[in-house]
Amino acid sequence: MASITLIFVSLLIIAVPLWLMMEYLIPQAAALLENRDLIINRFEQLKNWMADKPLLNRIDMSSDALFQWVQRAGSYVPVILGSVASMLANIVVAFFVLYFMQINSKRMEKSIGSLFPDARTCTIHSGVEGVAPAMWSVPRPRELEGKTVVLSVGVFYERKGFPLLVEAFARVAPKYPNAVLRIAGDGETRVGVEEAIVRYGLQNRVELLGFQPYERVLQEMVWADVFALIGWDEPFATVFMEAMSAKCPIICANDGGVNDLLRDGIHGRALPPRDKDEAAAALDQLLGNVAERERMGRAAS
Repeated sequence: MASITLIFVSLLIIAVPLWLMMEYLIPQAAALLENRDLIINRFEQLKNWMADKPLLNRIDMSSDALFQWVQRAGSYVPVILGSVASMLANIVVAFFVLYFMQINSKRMEKSIGSLFPDARTCTIHSGVEGVAPAMWSVPRPRELEGKTVVLSVGVFYERKGFPLLVEAFARVAPKYPNAVLRIAGDGETRVGVEEAIVRYGLQNRVELLGFQPYERVLQEMVWADVFALIGWDEPFATVFMEAMSAKCPIICANDGGVNDLLRDGIHGRALPPRDKDEAAAALDQLLGNVAERERMGRAAS
């Protein structure tokens, strides 16, 4: 009896994967590969759409090269398994191009919808691990004792608006002599940020931290009193969610994807893009009101 059961289970283990392959994987692969031109066309459309998007324009692999690469996956394993690997690789790539582009904000969903009107899309907001409990017990560095810290984090390029943030901070700095601005990050517009710091005489009030490890950035958020990133045209930026997990009130532009979740006046301030007056007013509001900062920080977390 035990032998019969063992044989039955063994046959079942073999039969089920074969059935799945015959009923689903092979027909699906065939259907996708029959539409190879459509897949390539959509991939090219996606590349063209990303071409003028900062940080996304480094995709230099052509669609044909991508397909050739995944099809060569079969050459590294035995012939039969290689055929299966090649088929599955094509399925993965095709599904990525056609179905599995991550859309993490309503704003981005709208953009993708305008590019692919017939596509079915769904927004899934990015999640973050957040601040580790042990970080709350790490004391501030001595140089930050008694300071009100405004933190910003990001790659330095134009639409992040770091020179504008420095200018907005310069407007309120005389009113709050204990306030400092710390910026973690680096990039192609660093010179412009440095020039703004010198132009407004903030060499002792603004510190450029450069690129920092992820854990250090989270720790900086715990030490901060306000998180400000006022760049425009921001698809989502998980850095906002990380700062909110650290109980930081947020200052951001109101055209970004984070506004799906962030409410102006509740979790922080959402401002018109490129508006230095509003940015300065938001800094003034939060630097001058500890209770307001703490209320928004609790709501954000």
